[in-house]
Amino acid sequence: MDTSLTQPSAVLIILDGWGLRPDSADNAILSAKTPTMDTLASKASYISLQASGESVGLPWGEMGNSEVGHITIGSGRVVLADYTQISQSIQTGTFKNNPVLRDITDYVKKASSSLHIIGLLSNAGVHGHMDHILATVSYAASQGFDPCIHLITDGRDSPPQSALTFIKEFNEKLTKIGKGKIVTVCGRYFAMDRDKRWDRTLLAYQAIAHGIGKKAQTIEEAIQANYDSGKFDEFIEPTIIGEPSPMKENDGIICTNFRSDRALQITKMFLSKDIEGVEHDCIPNIYFASMTEYEHGLGTHPLFSVVNLNNPQSNPLTHPLGEVVSEAGLVQLHVAETEKYAHVTYFFNAGREEPFNKEVRIVVPSLKVATYDSAPQMSAEKITHKFIEAWKKDTPAFSVINYANADMVGHTGDLPATIQGVETIDAELKKIIDTIRGESTHILITADHGNAEQLKNPENHMIDKEHSTYPVPFIYIRPEYTFTKWVSLPDDQRIALAALEPVGLLADIAPTVIEILGLQQPVEMTGQSLCGIMTT
Repeated sequence: MDTSLTQPSAVLIILDGWGLRPDSADNAILSAKTPTMDTLASKASYISLQASGESVGLPWGEMGNSEVGHITIGSGRVVLADYTQISQSIQTGTFKNNPVLRDITDYVKKASSSLHIIGLLSNAGVHGHMDHILATVSYAASQGFDPCIHLITDGRDSPPQSALTFIKEFNEKLTKIGKGKIVTVCGRYFAMDRDKRWDRTLLAYQAIAHGIGKKAQTIEEAIQANYDSGKFDEFIEPTIIGEPSPMKENDGIICTNFRSDRALQITKMFLSKDIEGVEHDCIPNIYFASMTEYEHGLGTHPLFSVVNLNNPQSNPLTHPLGEVVSEAGLVQLHVAETEKYAHVTYFFNAGREEPFNKEVRIVVPSLKVATYDSAPQMSAEKITHKFIEAWKKDTPAFSVINYANADMVGHTGDLPATIQGVETIDAELKKIIDTIRGESTHILITADHGNAEQLKNPENHMIDKEHSTYPVPFIYIRPEYTFTKWVSLPDDQRIALAALEPVGLLADIAPTVIEILGLQQPVEMTGQSLCGIMTT
């Protein structure tokens, strides 16, 4: 790096859930008024990037998600995702040799207690997969157990009324295994909250741990009763199936969800007596096995642990972007609201919990609302304010900011609300650009995956709350670019821009930032800088 020149700075803005779909029907992105993004797409350097499937380490055709998106962006390489690793372990037969599975079954046998399996009934592969539950049940059966199964219904990363279809397939496979009984069912709204809405988590915990909740004779009856009252998969109330099977001292629990952010709260209910504002009975001496390490020091026994980042011979995640910036002695800034804070810190830094040297982190509290269609603005304005405040105080060499609106409001399936959320982001982008644009500031805008661009399934016209496989934008605002007017484009031009074929990957973003900053790209970082092709 030529230190005789002013140190350039790079600002990466991630618009969570902002995908590119060249069809305006049920498309909150194209339906919204977005003069900022329209002007940038037509006047700055603009391309699209692949953000799903094999391009982010997932199986072909698998929709992207925030975790793998941020890991891919931050590490600058395609990383084999948790879902893929676990599925391969099951397919190759190595899963049944996992030492944690052996340890938990030995523990339960010795105590003459019961084994419980908790998991997400879904085929989306974002937080968990029903095949992983079945593989765990199969292993338990091979060890002589008849495990209690606690199912969490999805309706967010899968269609909102898909649970009955999933349970039919699940029960058919369960019958072939010959062991395992479903004892509770609960929507992810309760069991998988991640924003400290402990009242929801407590209801799920009381059903799973103590057999307290609504009652039904079969899981089908429980699901249908919720449907009849207008509550679909995500919001199915915690329900006990048949005779209650409460957990007891020395029981074993295996949670098959592999993504940490939405597994943390329910797990803490089992392992911690001291949760602020929550009174609950914590069952003694529970052996809790988790599919991955949800949080360092939590007390679970992970089947698949995060590899030590300091071991470059065995770890594919060494030298992510944050570490490269830190090793250069430069200041970096990571900003998001609570909903996405883990993504711009832990996931963006490739599984590292502690900040790197000279890494500043700012978390803006998310609003305490049931669902974000009631507050589509979310905390975007405060994110902008906090970022600009920190920027003016000590201009960092690298910044990453996440705006969650397109994803979190998109997950409600509410088109008008999601449009409002998208327009909020567009307005906040203008504030940032107008404030920080200067002779040495490079601004990059992208997304981690799609969502808001498709809010209805085009085949059956049902509400679509899931992520998508559509590409995402990548905009590069060079310091020399000037914009005198922010104007919306005609619909045909916006559709044409959304139809552009991807020419890069999310893994290419970190190398692009590194080139902008004049740093050396590490050999582990296999993405390619896009600076050379980003021309107007």
